[in-house]
Amino acid sequence: MNEHRKSPAQRPPVAEVVPTPPIDVESLTPELITHIRLVTSALEGRLVSRDEIISMLKRVLRQHRFVAGRRIDYVVEELSARRPDG
Repeated sequence: MNEHRKSPAQRPPVAEVVPTPPIDVESLTPELITHIRLVTSALEGRLVSRDEIISMLKRVLRQHRFVAGRRIDYVVEELSARRPDG
């Protein structure tokens, strides 16, 4: 029964995840931010301020990097960035 299982050598290789370059909110055009604001306002049934949209985009775009990369790479990078000098 166990001989039908695939050994690790027979499994197809896992595709490497290539992180996308980070998007800076300031690089987005005012028209795109206005469009996102209008769509978000329509979906939420209320007026959403430009500041709320900017805050949301910063949060979402910051999280995108975590999703794109492997968790261990993210953790190592964060720990290295927080390493005390000296």
